Amino acid sequence: MKYVINIKDLYFGYDNNKVLKGISVNICNGQLYALFGPNGSGKTTLLKCIAGFLTYKRGTIMVMGKTIKELRPKELSRYISYVPQEHKLSFPFTVEEIVLMGRTPYLGGFSGPSDEDIKYTNDAIKRVGIENIVNRSYTELSGGQRQLVLIARAIAQDTPIVVMDEPTSALDLKFSKPSF
Repeated sequence: MKYVINIKDLYFGYDNNKVLKGISVNICNGQLYALFGPNGSGKTTLLKCIAGFLTYKRGTIMVMGKTIKELRPKELSRYISYVPQEHKLSFPFTVEEIVLMGRTPYLGGFSGPSDEDIKYTNDAIKRVGIENIVNRSYTELSGGQRQLVLIARAIAQDTPIVVMDEPTSALDLKFSKPSF
């Protein structure tokens, strides 16, 4: 497999506003990519299309050699984890519960988390350095703490592709240099 993500002639718009027009790009395995552009230029829209949250109008997105339209959401979430630029919840899940949600693609229909799921969760929490807040409610955290929790969730998800939308925008200097 040459590319982990292959986008060809991608188009997407909201109502009559065309945001993505003929985007084509190839993403290689093991590389770090950054997407730059002015506010409102479609960066988040492109990332949401890649992650399967938005249905594009025309073109093709291939992930690990398969078009994302042929993948079920659970299958796609075994390939791609997504860290949004902003995430709000009204239910007071704990930090640990949010990180454990990264293991959802690997759970059976009615099964709870396995010992392996707990291990991935604990490892991700330690890797990001949020052990001291695992029992706190996600709704009570600062923006930077929430961002770290979402990064830990993506790490726990253990996918070959991680898509992050402005992952350091709410982080202080200590955490803004990627070290995970």
